[in-house]
Amino acid sequence: RVDAAIEREEFLNNLEYLDKTGWSVIGISSEETNENGGTYGAARCINDGNDDSYWHSKWTGNGSTFPHWFVVDMTKAQTIRGFRLVSSGGTSRYPKNIKIEVSNIPDSGWNEVWSGEAVLTPDLIELENTAAGYRYFKLTILDGFSDGVHTRMNEIYVF
Repeated sequence: RVDAAIEREEFLNNLEYLDKTGWSVIGISSEETNENGGTYGAARCINDGNDDSYWHSKWTGNGSTFPHWFVVDMTKAQTIRGFRLVSSGGTSRYPKNIKIEVSNIPDSGWNEVWSGEAVLTPDLIELENTAAGYRYFKLTILDGFSDGVHTRMNEIYVF
């Protein structure tokens, strides 16, 4: 078991994330742009390289309910081996059951590459099968770790 732990630590230390230059969020279920003058809460925060900023589902006005989702344009076809999700706000805002899909057409043609329960701390979601040649990914949050209807995510990394 020690060898496996050392091997895993080596893997994590040498993990290279895809360059997010030019990436943009091109579709969202909702966002909270009234938070802190729009500095936080906007969907663009999930790929700004800052683990302290965050996207938050809309909670003012009429608010929003699950599922919450966003679509990211990676600007070119990529090979995806997995994702690292960074969340905050306590378990009342952490995503629980999620689904990740990929496509080359942002409005349709989605192929599910992972679904299941997310972890409560920043950790990796490693795909069982590499997803090669996809430009867009969609992350859908089906529910949270509490009975609330909102969620937030600080950053998403792809490797």
